[in-house]
Amino acid sequence: MSELMALFIVSVINKSENYKWSYGRQCRVWNTKKINIKSPICLNKALEPIIDNDKTYSKFGYIPDFKFMENFIKTLNYKLITTENKRNEITFATEKWKEFYLHKLFKTSMGMDIDTISTTSDDSKYNYVSRDSNGNGVVGFVDEVEGQNLIPDGSMSLALGGSFLGSFFIQKEPFYTAQNVGILQEKEPLNIHTKLLISTLIRNECKIKYQAFGR
Repeated sequence: MSELMALFIVSVINKSENYKWSYGRQCRVWNTKKINIKSPICLNKALEPIIDNDKTYSKFGYIPDFKFMENFIKTLNYKLITTENKRNEITFATEKWKEFYLHKLFKTSMGMDIDTISTTSDDSKYNYVSRDSNGNGVVGFVDEVEGQNLIPDGSMSLALGGSFLGSFFIQKEPFYTAQNVGILQEKEPLNIHTKLLISTLIRNECKIKYQAFGR
């Protein structure tokens, strides 16, 4: 199996299986034998499935179309990413990248630790950010909280616990936070595109290195 074939299959597994498992419903070794994924299959000239009588891959005799997988991944990389003026080509030679601590790049701090029960929503106009992987982490809208300063827009929020550990978002509006939410604020002005790239890197680091309730 080539690396390109493997990339196709990894993408299918990440899309179709990740949401099914969590700390509460863990995937054990024996569970992996029950996992089914969908895959393109080999067809003849009449566009009918080619059947493997030995049923190597499927109980129905279907044969995964590994060549299609490889060719499809190739189409995603047919040209380099370029800047808007098309003059300077940018390549992602990640093997040449170096490591940086987040606290060297950003002002890092904890959020406000505001319990939902202590907030009101009679004239709600401020975002309330918690540990969630959807909606930019915004789980509600609340009134002004007495004694608490709003975190300014442009700041970034990071879920530090729970099943959505590592969820990282750029906040477009001033906001308050719930418990276990980390805050990153830029030391030097960064545009939205730079922040989006960094947010993707942070999500990837958290997904690989940390586990809710475990590490």
